[in-house]
Amino acid sequence: MTRATDRSPNAQDTMADVMPNHRRHDDPPEGGEPPHHRLADIAESAVAKVGARIVTPTLLAITIALLTLIGKQVLEGQARSDARLDVLGGNVGQLSSDVRNINTRLDERVIRQVETNTDDIRDLKKRVGQLEASVRTP
Repeated sequence: MTRATDRSPNAQDTMADVMPNHRRHDDPPEGGEPPHHRLADIAESAVAKVGARIVTPTLLAITIALLTLIGKQVLEGQARSDARLDVLGGNVGQLSSDVRNINTRLDERVIRQVETNTDDIRDLKKRVGQLEASVRTP
């Protein structure tokens, strides 16, 4: 590897020469333990134990309680919606019955009107016939 300040083509240094303060991530610090031992120490720390024994179950209990509350509210809302749908279904049935009743009354009324008009037309034809007959015989 060449240094940025050295432009000669034969100037190559080792990685240690280029980065003298760099250490690999896996390398233990000077006089210390390897990283996997530090993780074990962290896992056994008092904070981790408190989190595992108190905080996690508490959060789980709170989450379950909230989910139960939300579930109850959803079920109650569904029950109210079902009750409203039942009422609306009954109203639609009553409305349908009322429409049939009105149709029957209208049909009856139209039939009477047609009969009356037919009678009136017969009377008018009869009168026109009489008028025509009276005009022919002078």
